[in-house]
Amino acid sequence: MNGRKCLTGAAIIVIAALLVSSAAAVVSYGSLSVNSAPENATVTLDGKAAGMTPLVIANLTAVKHTILISKEGYKQVKNSVIIKANKTQFVNATLVKVKPTRTPTVKPTKTLTIKPTKTQTVKPTKTVTPNNTTTVYPTSTPAVINSTIIV
Repeated sequence: MNGRKCLTGAAIIVIAALLVSSAAAVVSYGSLSVNSAPENATVTLDGKAAGMTPLVIANLTAVKHTILISKEGYKQVKNSVIIKANKTQFVNATLVKVKPTRTPTVKPTKTLTIKPTKTQTVKPTKTVTPNNTTTVYPTSTPAVINSTIIV
């Protein structure tokens, strides 16, 4: 041969496999810009707290992410966003106010006042007098007293 070395088919396959595996190890990153109306809404990215709007999140892997934007008193917004390498993706969310649930309050429509219609004083019409008086002195045996009341 003329001093040149030739690679066999097996060597070419090994080199190609190394090139493919090293290319797969390269990870791409991008950014996400999140705005909301009203501002100061909570941003959750892939289930983890990310901050408050307005917000820019840098160095995100270039894959599909799930974003949740929420604020008390407003309906939450949930979306998927695909981050592209060396690009900034924008998410602008308008949050819709939720009607508050009210607890019913019972208010009386009338006040009920009870007033007596008549005041009566009861006066005795007859005097009760016993017809005899019995005096009891302490003894060792119980005494039985019989009295009659005349009305």
